Amino acid sequence: MAKIRAKLRELRDADVRYISLVDRAATRIPFRVLKRNNEETAMGIDLSRVFKQDQPKPTVIDVVVFAQPDQTLTDQVRQSIATVGFTTDRVRKADEETLVYPQQAAPNGSEPVLIRLSDQMVVSVTNLTPPADGLFANFVESEGFYPGFSLATKIFHDEWLDRVQKAEQPGDTKKLLDQYHSYVEQLLTVPEACFKADGIVNALVAEAVQKAETETPDADESEDDDQAVVEKRGKKPAEGSPEEEAEESEEEEAAEDVAKDKAMGKRDTVEKRGKKKAPKTPAEPDEDIDDLAEDAATEEPTRTKRPVADEDLDDIDDDAVSEDGKRSRVDALKTDGGRTRKTQKCDDQTQVILAAIEKVDQKLSKRIGEVTTKVETVVQTQSAHQKALDGVVKKTETLENKLGSTVVAGAPPSDRPAERTVASVKKYDDDPRTGCFDTAFLRRVR
Repeated sequence: MAKIRAKLRELRDADVRYISLVDRAATRIPFRVLKRNNEETAMGIDLSRVFKQDQPKPTVIDVVVFAQPDQTLTDQVRQSIATVGFTTDRVRKADEETLVYPQQAAPNGSEPVLIRLSDQMVVSVTNLTPPADGLFANFVESEGFYPGFSLATKIFHDEWLDRVQKAEQPGDTKKLLDQYHSYVEQLLTVPEACFKADGIVNALVAEAVQKAETETPDADESEDDDQAVVEKRGKKPAEGSPEEEAEESEEEEAAEDVAKDKAMGKRDTVEKRGKKKAPKTPAEPDEDIDDLAEDAATEEPTRTKRPVADEDLDDIDDDAVSEDGKRSRVDALKTDGGRTRKTQKCDDQTQVILAAIEKVDQKLSKRIGEVTTKVETVVQTQSAHQKALDGVVKKTETLENKLGSTVVAGAPPSDRPAERTVASVKKYDDDPRTGCFDTAFLRRVR
């Protein structure tokens, strides 16, 4: 097969897949790419990354999740992390609220950083280029971790609204948008498995929370039920109905019980009020009131409305107290026991508080005394320094007064310094060579 050699003057529609750069070409013939009809763009030659090294991709060092109160949910979270490719064989507790699943050791010389993807997951990665400056650089410096997509978007949104409302130049908001775009590009270099695991974990936690809310009735629903019962009880029966007659009879019985309690001092009417009796034919109102008044007038009261303790009658004259009142006196511990115990408890707590206040007062007084002593020492030192300074000023004034009349001796204008004759030193050149020499023929001494 014959070989044909020809000089190429022009090459069209070239498909460049590989470009090799050498220090010295064999033919030394350059080539040119004509920017005509978008041929350069169509060829797809991109020399922008020829001398640029590829940035190493971020590597996941640890996967951190927040501990769940339910062990079943914790196991589900661990399984979901394993399904996306992470190892869950080893786990350690960083504290009571976080679980750490180590993936690999950090390379030497690299410092892992934390990225909070959401409220349920944090990942530790290396080789992540930090933001140079701006909004997110300030956030990382203050908080100590990198925000995820949702948190970064919220930060950008809040700052965007603030700058749009207060922006003096249109370029301010564009710079903020460029910072957000650059930061999101950095997050896109993080392995996708992190975001997949975060989505699964958040879905599991949300499902568990919804299930717990379904099983536990809300407080609002229970309040609505109570309100319905109250409204049902508050409805009055129709006039002339058996329900109205039964209700009136119950109210009359309750009124009789209250009147008897007031007269006899009884406290067990609560049980009677709660019991429902069969309805009876209501008696005439005037007859019931008259009978009740006669019973109250004929019956001799044996007690007062409330037993009186000894402490209640310390300031009352015994002659002014009736026999019934004296008979009602009992030991203070047997009356109003709950009130007495609460009062004693309050007194004990008051004593504890007063003791604590007294201790604080003593410490404060001691500190004030120490500060007062130090202030007095400083005042004395300042007075001594002031006296010493006054002495120096006085000596300076005395010295100025003495030197005020002193005349410094000086030479008259006619007294000029003598002129000095400097003898010139003759230089001798011992080199016998004369003329001009070309430095190219001189020997180089390195």
